[in-house]
Amino acid sequence: MPIPAQPRFAMIDVHRFLEGRQLFQRRKRDRIYGHYDEKKREYVITDLDTPRPWLNFLSNDVYCAIVSQIGEGYSAFRRLNGWPITHFYSEKYYVPREFRAGRHLWCHDVQTGRTWSFRPSVTEPPSGRCRHGLGYTVLESSSEGIRSEWTIIVPAENVPIELWNLRLINTGAGIRTLYIFPFVQWYSTAYPFGEDYYYHYFTEAQYHPDLQAVVTGEVDSESCLRFRAFMTIDHSVLDADCDYDAFMGGVPDGEIPIAVQEGTCRGSYWAKGRIVAALRVSVSVPADSEVSVRILLGVLARDFGTQPLGDYRDIICDLKERYLTPASTRVVIKHLSEYWDKVIHSSWVKTPDPVFNRFVNVHLKYQLHQTKRFTRSGQRGFRDVFQDMRSFVPIDPSSTARYLRLGLRYQYRNGRAVRVFGEYDGSYLDMGHNDSPIWVPATLAAYVKETGDTAILEEKVPFLDGGQGTIYEHVLRAVRYLFDHRG
Repeated sequence: MPIPAQPRFAMIDVHRFLEGRQLFQRRKRDRIYGHYDEKKREYVITDLDTPRPWLNFLSNDVYCAIVSQIGEGYSAFRRLNGWPITHFYSEKYYVPREFRAGRHLWCHDVQTGRTWSFRPSVTEPPSGRCRHGLGYTVLESSSEGIRSEWTIIVPAENVPIELWNLRLINTGAGIRTLYIFPFVQWYSTAYPFGEDYYYHYFTEAQYHPDLQAVVTGEVDSESCLRFRAFMTIDHSVLDADCDYDAFMGGVPDGEIPIAVQEGTCRGSYWAKGRIVAALRVSVSVPADSEVSVRILLGVLARDFGTQPLGDYRDIICDLKERYLTPASTRVVIKHLSEYWDKVIHSSWVKTPDPVFNRFVNVHLKYQLHQTKRFTRSGQRGFRDVFQDMRSFVPIDPSSTARYLRLGLRYQYRNGRAVRVFGEYDGSYLDMGHNDSPIWVPATLAAYVKETGDTAILEEKVPFLDGGQGTIYEHVLRAVRYLFDHRG
């Protein structure tokens, strides 16, 4: 029996759909989403409806917070795809491309009962804007006569924390009383990320009224993690939640939780499974005035996770004293600015093209830092490390020297090297690649030419399969191996 011909209009509709989608994508691609602020070195995103999340990596050497133009993203300790602290769901790439947010800030107006989020929203016209800076992001929004600036900062010093500073400005006539609900959904486990159904079995969270902090961690005694995560605040906590379902009340992700709508947490001070940190504080904002709320989120660890934690209460108290005061916030911002000023002015390029100058002098250096720190994660490709460190020579040659010493420990006596090594646990993977040694002499030569530090050639570094040799001997064996195994 012959197959009936498909109606012609169906094919026409498909073509029109595809053409319309392509036109929409071209228009979205060609849109202007914001502008660069030369003085502040910020990119200001005014059209928040970007084709993909517009990410800023806020990091030091031990902690990273990824923040999109509407506040989505997640935070991680040491390794992006190994030790995430807050929850996200994504395809399993080195860097996630799509998110469900693991961090929120909500508001409940006591006088009117109205609720809203302090994250800017993708609307027409957009509600608010985003300012991505060097080491920080500012999310600006306005609702119900309250203008807000939510700043997320990771300090320059190697402390595994992020600081939220919420600035509230009352643009109305009367005093406003608001309940503020900072919220994170925890992950904090070494088990495979992105698997919603799996990690729930291994984590718990508890609210400590004396510390005004929620603390979370693994309950698996055999886990490789030796740290806990926490969230605390600089205002008196009225109540809190640790259980996701209790706080959300059954509403879908991204909508205002029932607890926020009703203006009170449920008091789930301990939970396992889908766990969160949700706090409620009260602030009063006089007319034409402003107040600030500071939230601290991060990791409790001794020796950055390599030693048993012990009593974490002293660590929380110390971190609150160091970071949750107006003066300390100003110091964090000052140190962050000084750090990036030093990085940017470590070398300087001047050409007739201002866009090229900006890219090389500012953005390239910033992205190289993020690549070195986190986009390679904790499992580092041997070739990747040496390629990264060659580019770092004019910016921070001491980092190049440190990673030269580290990487060469994973070279064999015959000159060949492994494919991947673990920066923190000493593990490695040898897949038989022969091109890894190529980057050893190139990186070392660039370092010596830039610094004149020939003494590094005499330093001794062990070989992976026993024995040791000077760095010069490591390089010589790499070159000989390449010549002996050329095609």
